Amino acid sequence: MGGASSAAEPAGAGRTKRPWLIRLALGWLLLVCALGGYWVLLHQSHREQLVLAEDQARLRATQTAEALTMQVGALIGGVDYMARHLSELGLKVSPQDFRRAAEVVEAALPAGALLQVSVVDGQGQVVFSSLEPDEGRPAEPLSIADRDHFKVHFAAAEPSLYISHPIKGRLSGRWSIQFSRPILSRGKVSGVIVLSLSPDYIARSLHRVFPDAGDVVALLRDDGHYLARTHRGDEVLGQRVDAAGLERLRIGSQSGAMTRTLGPDPVERYYTALRVPSYPVVVVLGLSRAAAIASVDASMRGGIQRNLIGSALLILAAACISWLYLRGFRQGQLLRDSRERLALAMQGADLGSWDWNVPSGRVRFNTRWAQMIGYDLSEVAPDVSSWETLVHPDDMPAIQAALDAHFRGETAYYETEHRMRHRDGHWVWVLDRGRVMSRDDQGRPLRMVGTHLDISVRKEAEAIQLAWQQRLSKLVAHVPGMVYQYLLRPDGTSCFPYVSPGVTEVYRSDAASLAVSAEPVFALIHAEDIVRVTFSIQQSAERLETWRCDYRVCYGEGEVRWLSGEANPERLEDGSTLWHGYLHDVTAERLAAEALARSEERLRLTVGAVKDGLWEWDMRTGALHWDARCYEMLGHVDGGIPMSFERWTELLHPADRERTLAGLHEQITLHPERVAHDDFRMRTAEGAWLWVEGRGSLVDWEDGRPTRMIGTYTDISTRVAEARLRRALLDQSAAAIVLTSRERRIQELNGRAAELFALPGQSLVGADLRGVHVDEHYYEAFADHYPDLRETGRLRIEYPLRDVHGQVRWFDIDGTLLDPDQPEGDVIWTLVDITERYFAEQQLAAERVRLTTLLQRFPGGVLMVDAGNCITLANQTLCDLLGLDVRADSLVGRTPDELASRAGAVSLDWLRSPSSGQETGAEMRCSIEVSVGEARTLEIDRVPIERAQENLGHVWLVRDISERKQRERILARLATTDALTGLPNRRTFMTGLECMSAGAGEDPSRPGTLLMLDIDHFKRVNDRYGHPVGDRVLQHVAELIRASLREDDLAARLGGEEFAVLLPRTSIDRARGLAERLRAAIASTPAQTDEGAITVRVSIGLSEVDGCAAKLALRRADEALYIAKGSGRDRVKVWAG
Repeated sequence: MGGASSAAEPAGAGRTKRPWLIRLALGWLLLVCALGGYWVLLHQSHREQLVLAEDQARLRATQTAEALTMQVGALIGGVDYMARHLSELGLKVSPQDFRRAAEVVEAALPAGALLQVSVVDGQGQVVFSSLEPDEGRPAEPLSIADRDHFKVHFAAAEPSLYISHPIKGRLSGRWSIQFSRPILSRGKVSGVIVLSLSPDYIARSLHRVFPDAGDVVALLRDDGHYLARTHRGDEVLGQRVDAAGLERLRIGSQSGAMTRTLGPDPVERYYTALRVPSYPVVVVLGLSRAAAIASVDASMRGGIQRNLIGSALLILAAACISWLYLRGFRQGQLLRDSRERLALAMQGADLGSWDWNVPSGRVRFNTRWAQMIGYDLSEVAPDVSSWETLVHPDDMPAIQAALDAHFRGETAYYETEHRMRHRDGHWVWVLDRGRVMSRDDQGRPLRMVGTHLDISVRKEAEAIQLAWQQRLSKLVAHVPGMVYQYLLRPDGTSCFPYVSPGVTEVYRSDAASLAVSAEPVFALIHAEDIVRVTFSIQQSAERLETWRCDYRVCYGEGEVRWLSGEANPERLEDGSTLWHGYLHDVTAERLAAEALARSEERLRLTVGAVKDGLWEWDMRTGALHWDARCYEMLGHVDGGIPMSFERWTELLHPADRERTLAGLHEQITLHPERVAHDDFRMRTAEGAWLWVEGRGSLVDWEDGRPTRMIGTYTDISTRVAEARLRRALLDQSAAAIVLTSRERRIQELNGRAAELFALPGQSLVGADLRGVHVDEHYYEAFADHYPDLRETGRLRIEYPLRDVHGQVRWFDIDGTLLDPDQPEGDVIWTLVDITERYFAEQQLAAERVRLTTLLQRFPGGVLMVDAGNCITLANQTLCDLLGLDVRADSLVGRTPDELASRAGAVSLDWLRSPSSGQETGAEMRCSIEVSVGEARTLEIDRVPIERAQENLGHVWLVRDISERKQRERILARLATTDALTGLPNRRTFMTGLECMSAGAGEDPSRPGTLLMLDIDHFKRVNDRYGHPVGDRVLQHVAELIRASLREDDLAARLGGEEFAVLLPRTSIDRARGLAERLRAAIASTPAQTDEGAITVRVSIGLSEVDGCAAKLALRRADEALYIAKGSGRDRVKVWAG
């Protein structure tokens, strides 16, 4: 039987072991799947964070690019305006006049922006360059007929601004961008105006906005040629972005694009490209991808590291458990228990999943989903109704609202916490999460997937926590006094975010009002205590030390109560300080303490008149004899208790017994000749402890041994209490207090001083003060202040010292002689740490010096006032601009009204206080004319100074804009006037013609008339006498036209030898007579030139302006003019239709 049994055992063990191996394999598979699923979810979470960060970076790039596009558009529009104006001057004015116009344009642009202004004739020859002196004509013939910015205008249907890619100028030899416009003569291109702008200037301007090398801004033409680039711009000049790069940029897209190949550097960026309206220019902004996702990337790396460690630890734990399982059948039970724990842990991390076909309502659930509510998967119908029937009815509205919000796209995920009925009838709390995976063309959801997580345990824990919170609230409500939180904000305001119900008894206020402001509390504090309380709060906030304070509060009808508070502070992220503390009424204790102090004072006076107690000790028998005073000290009647040495030792305090007996033994055996002395406590008749100073001397000896000792007892309870009180006061002081000898050594110091200058457990008593000074120089320099201390008895100084950590800190040091009658004696030093205040003052002083220097160098006047409308700062430039014969510093302390009233001839009404209806915080801009001394125009800006909507004052900035106004007037005159004749130019004339046509359309009964004049055979004059004589003839005709017209008539030179006149409210017959007189006057008045008198004749065409379009009226008059020319010239013709 034994053999059979032995043979059967291994077989049974093998059969038993195989299921465990299968389960182990399944466990590992489940672990790998769980880890794989977890890492997939983790990767998806990280990917979503990265996508969100990239979307935010693209949005920021798009918004910034839009602002840059507006700025670039404004810059190009200004250049276009200048080029258009210069093209109107073109070849019609003298080189000197054109140079003046070019100088005005160059002055209107920033220094270094404009490299050259040039004029090119119809054959491509440069006839004027601002780089050439005198008349501007190059010394050697120079042609740009092969350049695109010249050729393009002869092929264009309409005149427009052309912007070239950067090229090297043939005259300047520098890289430049050519802005060109055609010069038109009688509707045909006769030349080109070219403004050469520096791409380096544009790149520098953009670089000041984006100095970081990781970010880049580039300007491109539509065809991809670089115009400018903020970084490595020299490397891209003359290059272009290929078609593939332009496609990747997605020009105009609000989402931007990312490319790695745009530009000469390999930096990954988010690029946004926007086209400048009306111009063939694209603004490309690239923000560094590394900088944009740095924080997200760091967070993901940290998360991956932590999860790798956790996964490794989990796998290691599973491996250890597996190894334990495989140790053999004898440890099978332990192996099964460990495996069950692992299975439970894995099941706890598992999730139930569902996949919902929204239109059909079909849902696929997994096994875990069904197990959560006690069902087998086969028992659950694959339909959404299965879930709806199990959900708690009270939770369904919230679930439906969350689903609807997710379906509408308002939330990225669907998430709810709700109850589901378990198979056995109880409710299971689940965390339901899901997301729509696909939608139809109308945005309606088609498929949604999600998970269930059993959170019943968490909900039970939350319920328990809520119950504990309720219990704690009830407990706090029954605690005498008040538990609170006090919040002090950086702006100085404060409140109580939380107060217990005891606030109604302590401050007689309610929690709601104190949650808004703490002012009701401070209003109750006694006037003599408010400064001390406020200071203690500030000290606690600065040092983050425990706040302790006793103070009085005053209620109505003269009731005064003492309160004692203690709270611990913490610094919040926004710079606020939050205290957690407790406050209670200590009026009774305070009154008792005051009564005790008065009693101790009376006791001190009484004890001073009472003798010490006497005692005698017979050392042979141990008998101890006390007089009546000794018994009285301990509260016994004289002889009330038998006394012996053993009885005396029993009366000693247990903490003092061993020390006192050891000291007495040492005194007797080692120093018998000395008086024994010690302080100890003895038990009184009431069981209390009395501090006694014992003194004794040996008086009798026998055979070399002492036999009798006598001495005294002195009640030193008051002295000990006072010493403890002094020590407590010193240690509780916020200031460091140090007592030093005349040799400058430390004799005593309080806790604060030890905390600052001593290591834990280190004693500085007897130490030299050199250890706390910064170095030997500071130690010796401090000695120079001792003569003043010895002479006056006190010294106050701010001085640096080195703390225990080696850091230099500044202190407000107050030194006082311990004994004023001994100038060379000990000194008490009180040190208050002012490090933060000192460095803040130093920084503030430095900032004020920098601000003052900046204002004195500021290219304009500055006047600053505070919230009280008092001048705090002004620079001398302000006084000079306003013509005030005063020094700027003499204005400080005055009001703007006082300054305005003393200004004299200068009108400073803009300085006076605003009216009651005007907002004092609003910005304001105005211009004034100052005629004191040299007349000039000043522009004044009023800028408010605010902090968190608090008015801190405002500042006036005064700038001299006289030169700018003069340039504007010159440009306006050049833009509207023909430079040669002084008559209005074609643009001004067309504007007048359009106004007359519109007026005639509104009132047909009062039409006007248009005259067009052309000098007959003017080309012969130019060919025979030269252009200077031709210019004089044109001026002569203009003078005659101007002299022949009425005040309301408008004459203009349209171009070349062609003039036009508008005669408002004039019939065609009257106009014909005026035209005949004008023709005759010109024919009869020769032009006086350097070549002699030249007879001039003109042909004139008339058309009525009867409400038709301005161009139509001009064409009719032009047709009449050509009829006059064809009829023999020197005559007047009216357009007959």
